[in-house]
Amino acid sequence: MTTMPARGAAIRGDDYQHIVGLFHAGRILTDPELESVSIEDSDGGAFDDIVVRSTATSGRPHLYIQVKSGVDRGAVIDADWLVTARTPKGKSPLQHFHRTWVDVTAKGEPFVLQLLSNKNYDHNDPVLKLIDNLTDKIARTKLDALTPRSKGGVQLSAWADHLGVTQDDLKGFLTAVEFVRGESDASWAARAATLMRNAGLRDDDDAVSRAREMVRGWVTSGAGVRTTNDIRAEVAAKGLLARGSELVLAIHAIDRATLPHRPNAEVDIIDLYPDVDPFQRRELLDSAAWEGVVMPKLKAAKKDLEGFKSRKLYITAHMRLPLYFAVGRTFPDVGGWVLSTDQRDVIWTTDVGRATAAVEVVIDRRVGDGPDLAVAIALTYDPTDDVCDYIESSGIPIGRILSLSTSGGPSKTSVPGPGWSADWVRRARDHIRAAAKEMRAERVHLFVSSPAGIALFLGHDWNLLPTTIVYDHLGITGYSPTITLPG
Repeated sequence: MTTMPARGAAIRGDDYQHIVGLFHAGRILTDPELESVSIEDSDGGAFDDIVVRSTATSGRPHLYIQVKSGVDRGAVIDADWLVTARTPKGKSPLQHFHRTWVDVTAKGEPFVLQLLSNKNYDHNDPVLKLIDNLTDKIARTKLDALTPRSKGGVQLSAWADHLGVTQDDLKGFLTAVEFVRGESDASWAARAATLMRNAGLRDDDDAVSRAREMVRGWVTSGAGVRTTNDIRAEVAAKGLLARGSELVLAIHAIDRATLPHRPNAEVDIIDLYPDVDPFQRRELLDSAAWEGVVMPKLKAAKKDLEGFKSRKLYITAHMRLPLYFAVGRTFPDVGGWVLSTDQRDVIWTTDVGRATAAVEVVIDRRVGDGPDLAVAIALTYDPTDDVCDYIESSGIPIGRILSLSTSGGPSKTSVPGPGWSADWVRRARDHIRAAAKEMRAERVHLFVSSPAGIALFLGHDWNLLPTTIVYDHLGITGYSPTITLPG
């Protein structure tokens, strides 16, 4: 039988730590309640191999992990290993672990200590055999049930003496530790690849290998704590961004979007609305914030997403129609973006196969000598009369009004689905383009009464003339300009 050299075993151990570290780095990229990961953490004590810190608002515990690797299945963690120091003047693993438990407890923050090993825990040991396969912990009730003269009771007494603590203190420590039997290196790699894919990264074998090297580099360079932004910047620089995966943009507008995974980019404008029930949040506190705050935030999100090679973008949001249109306009079809969003539990995608739709021209007439074109989209409700009243009372220089619906008129069921919508939007765009070109419109004022997906599709497929777009929407007291966009 060939014995692996000590250095080879050590390298294997480092590799195992780094692949587990990569898995947790993937969690940082995909879990919005996690803040950072650190390898060889300076504040981790004896559980410093991997430290995962949660956000302050999540209430979730920080995770401190000590990783121990064995060469084969014959290696075990037993009582001798726990109480034996490596050097004559050193401390045993059990002493190091207990000291860390004391120190971390003193911080007053929720935490989990995890001893993670691909070694087996000695199932003949009277204490370690009490590890529960469901929780990876030793229950206090099981420790309390050990009588003083039982093998387990004798061992608890010896461990308490070894640590110089009471048995009650020892039991508190032991029940706080997760004794996790870790998976193989290959299994961790597969789990890491899944999270990498969810984060918009490549997930092939070469990508996982490069990403593990990245984690190894954090150790050799002393990188310390790595946040979401740190990791994103590094994976982009190392060419790990996926070309075909779907990215996620979360927009928190009238309410906060709930996500199972951390999005690739976020826009948060909740504070720009009045502090009322989300359903009542219709207009911003300051209308100037559309151009001064909202649009710059969208452009910043776009810049972040352009770092990825993919142009497939899923939109998850709680927002009104104007912002759906603005998002579509920010990520246009001409830029190669393919957008998708959930519309009443149906995924609408801008590259959907088109089903034939009919565009009904409700009104197309001159209303003055102004240089602007007013367009009313009448699918769920006909806003034409309201738009005409608004034009008359507002004094905006409208020279022509175009109102578009579908055969049968507007209703809650007039839009059957995404394929129909994609075709209707393209046909409506052609009508609007022809009208804007004929009158050489300086601005197009858009009034929309439709499902949210229509507004997204309209912005995405606008591609008209180099005219300014003013998206007007139904506010509390009537129609009022809200977003101005370049043509």
